[in-house]
Amino acid sequence: AVLKGSTARPLTLAVVNPEGLWLVAATQRAREFEPPQSFLSRADCTGVVAAYFNGDAALDLAFAASGNVTLLKAVLETR
Repeated sequence: AVLKGSTARPLTLAVVNPEGLWLVAATQRAREFEPPQSFLSRADCTGVVAAYFNGDAALDLAFAASGNVTLLKAVLETR
C-alpha cells in the first residue's frame, strides 16, 4: 500500500511479510528507500491496503493476518 508523501513526511510503502507489517519510507534521493521499519508484529500477515475507511480524509491501513482483517485508523494531528 502507498501512503502519499507530504511536507511533514516522505512517501511511504506499507508492506507485509509472515512476521508482520512494515513501513518503508522514500529518501530525498530518486529511487532510494530507508531500511524497512517494523510497524506491527503479527504472525501470518498476507495483505495490506491503504484507504479512507472512515471518511476523515486521512489514509487508514487494513491488513490481513491468520484469516482476520485488522483496521488501523489514522490519527489526525492538531497544529
